[in-house]
Amino acid sequence: MNNTQKSEIIVDDSGIIEFINLFSVRDGDLREKIEKLFNTSSYQRLVELGGPNIGIYKKDLWIETFKNTIENSENIVDNIFMRNITKTIRYAFDNLDKIEKLNNYLKNIINTKDFLKIAKQFVPKEIEIDKIRINMVIFMPNAFGINDDMIVDLFLLGNANKDYINGILAHELHHMLRSKVAIEFLVEEKYSDIAQALYWLESEGIADLCNFEATKNLYEEYGYAEKGKMEYILNNINEYLKKFNNLMFSKSMNNSKDEELIDFLSSNSAFHPIGYYMANKINQILGTEILIQCVGNPVKFITTYQQAAELDGDNSFILDIELIENLSFKFYFTDDLDLVPKNFPKQVIKLNFEAILPWLLEE
Repeated sequence: MNNTQKSEIIVDDSGIIEFINLFSVRDGDLREKIEKLFNTSSYQRLVELGGPNIGIYKKDLWIETFKNTIENSENIVDNIFMRNITKTIRYAFDNLDKIEKLNNYLKNIINTKDFLKIAKQFVPKEIEIDKIRINMVIFMPNAFGINDDMIVDLFLLGNANKDYINGILAHELHHMLRSKVAIEFLVEEKYSDIAQALYWLESEGIADLCNFEATKNLYEEYGYAEKGKMEYILNNINEYLKKFNNLMFSKSMNNSKDEELIDFLSSNSAFHPIGYYMANKINQILGTEILIQCVGNPVKFITTYQQAAELDGDNSFILDIELIENLSFKFYFTDDLDLVPKNFPKQVIKLNFEAILPWLLEE
């Protein structure tokens, strides 16, 4: 029996069922109803896991957001996250009759485990996940996976086709699986944006191989990127890779403004198409097994992309060698010995390896 078959999927739709029960009857105290909603297990997980992800940390703030959304139907919110929450709750409130059908449709697709098979293509085979808890809620067009939990918005996926649903679920599951093998680097504060940039490109880039079109459509449909911008970045990838290369090198030499690199990658979520391009290049030129070795290791990901680009020649943008040298491990033999026991048999040579990573904390 393979890992996909062994993995248990628990779908917690307690919040969806309670949403229908509470709001099918329009009278009664609104805040009290919303408090009951957030006492369900799936909404509790939204607060615990989604709060840090979205920036709404306290249960009371979630309750107030839902209450204000329902009471003030014409209210316009500037913040994109709050705006999407507002739109989703309003839509759900006006389409209560559709929720049960969408919930059953989505659960049926989840239970096929097709998304698990997709995600497992791009992680080491030894990673096992015994239990996946998928918490179904209505909150905003988003989904995210943390540890063994996934938070999924019903209306994000319930109205979508099977390929889109499996693509988004596989993407989030890949993040969950990646966390089991991820290497943690201690990063000096002034280089934290380099670490963030490399993390984005590796983690999102490889996960996007599950279904880049689904990710692109989600980001552009809900305002996280301009319409057509991600495709534009892919079509002009050398221009964007050159800018990334220059900003990375400048920052590694401590010559750029603190926010410049992150602003560049954040604009229209450029880290998605750039990371996807790099992951796809590794996969095409060096193969999936080599790509899998990069999972959870952003430094290895960027240096492996360089290897793939060099092999691909004129078809790929090659990063500056100085930048790659700052990321590469060096191996060499020496007869300059230390810590060798006095009675150790001769002849002796030593294999040294070192990594030049200027943004890591010194021991």
